[in-house]
This record gives sequence, structure tokens and C-alpha cells, in this order.
Amino acid sequence: MATQAPTQLNHSKPLLNIYYAFRIGLGFILLLLFLSGRTGRALGGLNPELFFWTCSSWIIIATLSLALFPAHKLVHSLHRITSFLVVDVIALLVLIHASGGVDSGFGYLLLVIVAISSIFMRERMAIMFATMVSLLMLAQTLYLVESQKLGAQPIFSAAVLGVLLFITAYTFQRLTQKIQHSSEQANQ
Repeated sequence: MATQAPTQLNHSKPLLNIYYAFRIGLGFILLLLFLSGRTGRALGGLNPELFFWTCSSWIIIATLSLALFPAHKLVHSLHRITSFLVVDVIALLVLIHASGGVDSGFGYLLLVIVAISSIFMRERMAIMFATMVSLLMLAQTLYLVESQKLGAQPIFSAAVLGVLLFITAYTFQRLTQKIQHSSEQANQ
């Protein structure tokens, strides 16, 4: 069985622009909801100051990354896109922590980040990214359970979220491969 040469990365500029809009838009929406005070303790319920500064920093980082690395510079850059995804995961994990953990419902935003990573990354790299996100989510949950003396429910929720992260990564990986295959056949 012959192995295929790896295909050169060629990310879509419109897709990269959508990713930038998602990063900046989500940050602004979360910050505005938090500042409005209409969410009760759902946003930043455990540590409001940490939530505010993390959300503000995330918006600044996302905006600077857009200014310094516009989409046309990222078409062939897996390293920069991966670093942006890691920053997004870290920011979301801190926001999840500041909001009281995985039971706040915030953890499901990680599904979107893993789906995006599965579109931009290839094969094992996407699964490895989902693994990293799952382990970080579990570590954050264990820390919160230990420091706040919570029961076992958050650990179960984090485990279920971890399974969903893997399912998302695998599903989006397969969908991306099928779309690329169809696109290649259409171009022939």
C-alpha cells in the first residue's frame, strides 16, 4: 500500500476571516453580557474580576492577531493558527473557571474551538488537540472541585464534555476530508 504525500496546507481566506470574527465577536458578546449585569451569576459568578480581565485581554489579543496576521498571511500557516486556537482554549478555560466550572455551561464553547481546530488541522493533530483540551478541562475541574470542596458532579460533567470533544473532533475531521475530496474531484 503506497503512502500519499502530505498535501500542502491551503486554508480558505473566508474561513479564516470567519474564525477571526468568531474570536472577536464572542469576546465582545461575553464582555457586554457580563457588563450588563443581566446574567446574574452565570458569567463570572465565582470570580467576576478574573472574568472581566480575561475577557478584555482575549479581545485585545484577538484584535491584535487580526491586525498583525491578516487572513492572507495565514493561508499556509498551521503554527500561527494553532497558537491562536491554544490562546482561545486557555481564555475559555479561565472564563469557565471564573464562572464556576463546567456546570456553568460555558464548557460547550470548547466544542466550537475543537470543531474549528479539526477544520484547520489534519488527522492526528486534530485528535491530539481535542485530547489537550479534554485534559485541560479535566485539570481545571479537578482544581475547582478540590479548592471549592464540590462533589463529584463536575467531574462527571467534565468527562462527558471530554467525550463530546472527541466526537466533535472526529466528526469535523471526517467532514473536512469529504469536502476536500469533493473539491479535488470537482477541480479535475
